[in-house]
Amino acid sequence: MNIEPVWVWIQKIEHTLTGLFPHARIVRIDTDSKKKWFDREESLDHGDILLGTQMALTIRDARIALIGFLLLDTELTIPEYDIEERIYIQASYAIKNGVDVMIQTYMQQSPLLDDLLYWNYKSFLRRTLEERKKYGYPPFGELVYLWIRDIQKEQVQDILAKLVNKLEI
Repeated sequence: MNIEPVWVWIQKIEHTLTGLFPHARIVRIDTDSKKKWFDREESLDHGDILLGTQMALTIRDARIALIGFLLLDTELTIPEYDIEERIYIQASYAIKNGVDVMIQTYMQQSPLLDDLLYWNYKSFLRRTLEERKKYGYPPFGELVYLWIRDIQKEQVQDILAKLVNKLEI
């Protein structure tokens, strides 16, 4: 028996949006739609709704009027020490540039949301630095992320084996 993960989250949202707005042209930007990602300027010209994963938040375009963070709670479960900081920066940047921000969450009582809603950067910074110091995250410690991706699983395993070998030497 083989069990394979199936990622359908953004595809389900796209399907739902298509049903809600049948005449709207939806541009999806995620790792499954790399062609659209590389041709994003052209894609934005031909779309009414931009639907994307976190990589889409790097797009700066005056035509974007609303950014939605869907199920913020799931983003906060990502085991990365700076996930709150990235969300705070992305949301506050959009707000400062006149873009409306919609946040969907089940955790309405959250220090991150309070800091965003009340523009309390000092509180956010103080809380973030205390947490990083407590757990030894940067700037109080060193941390290295390695992302190795390839279509072929064997290629990734080969790269990892070579990396482990070099680190052991």
